[in-house]
Order: sequence, then C-alpha cells, then structure tokens
Amino acid sequence: MTRRYGSLFTESDGFHPDGVSAESRSYRLLLVDDDPNILAALRRVFHRENYDLLLAGSGQQALEILKSQPVEVVISDFKMPGMDGNQLLQIVREQWPHTIRILLTGHANPEVVMGSMKEGAVYRFTLKPWNDEDLRLTVAMALEQHEARQRRHGPLEAVEAGREISLERLHMAQRNRLPSLLHDKQHLTNRQLQRIQKEIQATGNSAIQLLLKHQWAEPRELYRLLKEQTLCEEIDLRDIEPDDSLLELVSLAECERQWILPVRLVQGRLHLAMADPLDTGLVEAIGAASGLEVRRLLCPIAQLKERLSELRCRYGSPEKNVARIEDPFDDLELLLDEQEVAGESLKDLLHHASEPPAVRLVNAFLVEGLNRGAREITLQPRRSCVAVRYRIDGVLRDVLEIPADQLLAVVSRLKIMAELDVSEQQTPQVGRMTVKAPMRIFELRVSTIPTALGEQVTIRVIPTNAEVMPLSRLGMPDAGRQRLIHACMGPLGMVLVVGPADSGRSTLLHALLKYTALPDGSYITIQQPQEFHNEVATQARINRELNCTSVGILDAAAAQGADAILIDDDQEPRLLAKAVQVAMTDAKILTSLRATSLANAFSRLRDCQVGPHELASSLEAVVLVRLVRKLCAHCREESNVAPTVCQALGERFAQHRGRWYRARGCSHCDGGYRGRTGLYEVVLMTDELRQAIASQATPWELQRLAAGGSRGTLLDDAFDKVTQGVTDAGEVLRVLGPQVSV
Repeated sequence: MTRRYGSLFTESDGFHPDGVSAESRSYRLLLVDDDPNILAALRRVFHRENYDLLLAGSGQQALEILKSQPVEVVISDFKMPGMDGNQLLQIVREQWPHTIRILLTGHANPEVVMGSMKEGAVYRFTLKPWNDEDLRLTVAMALEQHEARQRRHGPLEAVEAGREISLERLHMAQRNRLPSLLHDKQHLTNRQLQRIQKEIQATGNSAIQLLLKHQWAEPRELYRLLKEQTLCEEIDLRDIEPDDSLLELVSLAECERQWILPVRLVQGRLHLAMADPLDTGLVEAIGAASGLEVRRLLCPIAQLKERLSELRCRYGSPEKNVARIEDPFDDLELLLDEQEVAGESLKDLLHHASEPPAVRLVNAFLVEGLNRGAREITLQPRRSCVAVRYRIDGVLRDVLEIPADQLLAVVSRLKIMAELDVSEQQTPQVGRMTVKAPMRIFELRVSTIPTALGEQVTIRVIPTNAEVMPLSRLGMPDAGRQRLIHACMGPLGMVLVVGPADSGRSTLLHALLKYTALPDGSYITIQQPQEFHNEVATQARINRELNCTSVGILDAAAAQGADAILIDDDQEPRLLAKAVQVAMTDAKILTSLRATSLANAFSRLRDCQVGPHELASSLEAVVLVRLVRKLCAHCREESNVAPTVCQALGERFAQHRGRWYRARGCSHCDGGYRGRTGLYEVVLMTDELRQAIASQATPWELQRLAAGGSRGTLLDDAFDKVTQGVTDAGEVLRVLGPQVSV
C-alpha cells in the first residue's frame, strides 16, 4: 500500500520527529523578512531539519539569491518595505514556477488573500504568530508535492533545465532527402525539386508538408516509400498515449510546424513520431540540443495531425506556450465566490490552518487522486486505520492509510468544503464542491454514509469541459461504427446509449455528435454536470434552483429548431418521455440510459412512462457500451489463461486455441494495465423489433429479438480485443460477468 502522505502523520521508520523525511534533507529554504528577529525565529524552527537555510532581509535580496542558486521553498513575510511578500512571490512564480511559495502574514486583508489564491502565487498562507509544528508540517507537505513533480518531470528537467529546444538552426542540406529521393524516382521534376529546396530554406517547414501542400505527392504513397527506405519502426498513435510533458522539450508549435510528436523518454532515448523520418537534419538538431539519442518512429500523417489537433484544442492557441505550463494539480484550491468572503476577516478565511493535519491530509489525497486520474475517492473507516481508496480505470484500490483518530477531522473538513452539516453524523448526506487547478476545473460530488466505525465518504470526480475524443479512438469496431453513423443520418429519431455508471456513455454521445455534425447545422447539448466541451454545439445551462430544468430546456431547444439535441442528464424521470416525443416530430435525439442490458433498458423505459407506440416509432438504434482496461503495450506478453475463466465466458473463448496475452506490470503502467477502451454492441431497429415493442412484448423477448439483429454482441467485441492483445480474458470476465449458466 502506498504511504506517501501517511508518513507525515503516523509513526514509522521513515518518519522523523520533526515532521520531515530523510529524503527532504538536501532541500534549500529561502527565508525572507525585514526583521532580523523573525529570521532568527524561523531559523530556530528548522534548525533540527538539516535544510540548507538561506536568509534575505528584503524582496530584492531574495531575488538576487534565487538568481544565483536553485531554491525549493520560499517563505516570505507579507509586510516589508519596498517590495512586499505578495509582489515577491508573484515574481518568483513567473521566473521560478516550480519553487514552492509560502506567505507569512499578520496584516494582509481578504482581498489580497483571494487575489493571490486565484492567481496561484501562493501555495499556503500561514498566520502570525505561527505554530512551529504547523509550519514544519506545511513545508514537509510542500516538499512531498515537489518530490512528486520531480518524479513526473525529473528526466526532462535534468535534460533541459526548463528550456525547450530551439530548431531555428537546422542543417537545410540534410532536410532535402525526401524530395531528392522522389526526384531520383522521377516523381519530381528538376524545377519542382528546386522550388521545394528554396521553400524549406525560406520557411523552415518540413519537406513532406510542402510536398502535400503543392499536391505533388499522395500521403499513402509517401508513407509506403518512407517505410521501404527508412526501415524505421512504425507507430500507431491510436494505441498509445504520448507523454504530454515532453512538450516541455519540443514545443507544440514546433511539433505542428515539423509534423513530429515526442512520444516517450526511455533511458535517455527520445522516441519521436515523425511523418518524415528521412529528415535527418531535424533529428540531429533535436539530438544535439537535448543531448538525447533520438529514435525515429514512422507515423501516418493523418494520425499525427489528429493528435496534434487534439493537443492544440486541449492547451489552447499557440500564444499559450505549452512548454511553460506548470503541473495542473500543484496548486489545487477550492473555488470560492468573492461575495461569500467579502465580509469575512482574514482569520475567518484562514481558519482551517488551525487544524493542519486534517487540511493537509485532505489536500494531499485530493491532489494525488486527481494526478492519478481517479474517478472516485473513498474514505473507508477500518478498525485500526482509515483507508483512502481510489477508483482508477474502474477498479477500486487502497493507496493510503491514515490514523483512525484523524477520521472525524478529515470528514468534517470535507463536509465544510461540500457545504454539508458537520454536526449530523447519523444520516447520509450528499453535497458538492468545485475544485480549481490552473488548467482544469473538477466538480466533486460528496456523499457520506454512517457506519459502525464512523462515517464513510465517497467523492465522485467529474472533470468539467473536457475535450471530446474522436469517434475513431473509442475502440468501436469499424462495422459497428458504420451502422451507428447510418442510424444518425436521418433528420429525426432517437439513438439510445445504454450502460451502467462509468461505462463511457457520455464519451460516446459527444464523440458521435461531433462526428455527425454538419457546418450548417444547429446542435444543442443538455448536460448535468457539463462534463464535456463540444465545440460543434451550444451548451445549455441547467439551474434547477431557478426552475430551469432539462425538460424545459428540451422544449426550448425544439422550439428553436435544433437539428440534433444531446441529452446527458438522468436526474429527471420525465425527460426520457419528453425526449421520445421530440424525436418523433422535431429533432434527432442522442441520449443515454443507465442500465445493464437491453432487457433492463426496455424495462426502465416503461417505468419512465414512455408509450410503446411512441418508442417503436422514434427509436433508431440502441448501443450497449462497457469499458475494459487495456494491457500495457510495454510489458504485454503471450500467456496462458485459466480454463475456468474461458469456460465462464462461453464456448467461443473455451475453444480458442490461438494466442492469449497478459501484462506483468512495469514502470509504465499500474499492474499491467494502462488506460481503458470500449466494448460495443450496436442494435439497429428492424420492423420485427418495432412491432414487438408496439405489441408490448416482454423486455426479455425484446432482448432476444434485438440480439439477432445486432451483428456483433458485447462478447464478440470482447473476444476480438482479447485475441488482439488489447485486453485480457480476466478483465472481460470482471466487466461482463459469466456468460454461461451453471
């Protein structure tokens, strides 16, 4: 079990009485105050820690020290002559963004606090007079986050020390190999070759971009030629997730200009996806500037452009330099409303600093959970401790143990953040809060359940305004995808996506809308919460407190003549019945239903008072969806599967005599799995099925009829992905359950 933060609050071999682990002993702390007595007091606080303490009597002196040597933590007084602490830490944030910043204050006002929090200038405020243990604990927690960041970005920072590679001085003669090869094969004339060479010299763009711009070559022919000539390893970007932090090495703007993408850094070798691996001038420039050996990987142009486009959508316009983006979770904060704090004193605003262990613990496991991509964080009381558990890729696992006597304080802290009743411990409660990081905002749904050992808290993590994934990257088989697109071609009707919680229903709906949207169409999405930002559609805003409900917005969207309406809200029972009516007369409806099977879906539709004739007339397709974990491509290997697993999955698995795969686990993954992909079953409506629905056949009869027209069940898709090495049979059994009766 991971104990990254637990060591700060529990007795263990790695815990020092003063609150700082042995790993933190070499860090530098810069203490800034114009009062020598305060500096002496701060030095006494940390004298047993063996930190390298640096002292500065003013903001200007502190900046001179920072220019001369690296510093991990700056602790500054607020009120100083000349440059105050807030101004100093703003400069530190701009010039040394990875330095952790702590402000000591006894004079600041709430406006200053709010401004610094929103701008991300300060990691933590500490009130004077400070508590020595609290201050030591604050620094220890700050260094824990620093160590985590070093583990994530250390190789890059060691190579580049924060500087991105400049590709301005490229050896142009070595960038002409592809045009010269085409000329030798008589695909280019002398005049075309000369023009390409001049444009490479003038613009610095890659030869392959210019060839396609002038339509002097076809992408497929170029790919075939490069594959024959370079003998480079090929890479399929649809099967991997490149390390976005490598954009600190080669900027996104340069990747777009050269049609390259750094994929991973392995033992000093930079794996570089390239549209043109013959561009040796570019390869040598990157290698020389980084000091790394560059491994060229041939990548299809379409995949490279699609992935670069996704990154640009994620990180914004080129003016926003991706190479300088800080870790999006290092400065986690609760999103506050200025009106709520306008009347509060500074001590009220910073009241929770009086209970540092609870505050630090909550911040720690929230930051860690968001960093690791957890969709659910659970605090489970046990007899000897409290287990912090993360649901990652659909699987719940223990990651941290905290002392049992901290449970009440931690739960109270979460209740305050979620605006729940702190005094009520005997009944379940549900609340929400919004957590802000510099690049993302998350909505956290908090629920409590009283247990015999204390309250159990579950936090559901919902990213807001996430980018929509392309339909081609969801793992849907080509045949199923074409059938689904066909069902969306008509002007009316409903496409229903069915699956349990966390099965990828919303992801599929938004990808489908983005794929089928036309430039001259009108599209509206109704989401609660707004999990995705879909640039092809208008996102309606729901506010039930003001009686602005999904049903009301659906009526308004139909009245405005929307061509398609995406509904991703299952909190209103009347919504499905209304959606069926709109799908019959006004617009195409894309919606979802939480259900585990076709029979369960048809049963729920009846419970929602959807008439059988209306449903038979409006429904165009039903899509069943599940998510399974993918095997790690780095440690995947052939293996045997337990016969009991194959037998539980049915005859097709039991009779398979080909290859099986498993992943043993490595540094690139979490126990052999990395990421998830979908399993899909697309059922198109037939006349027979419509007649059965109108005749009010039982849900099980409808499921039997639908299975006959699906042309590929969830289990069929699972079998294909298992035999291809995308996932394994054990994961399919976990998600789908046994497929045969005992």
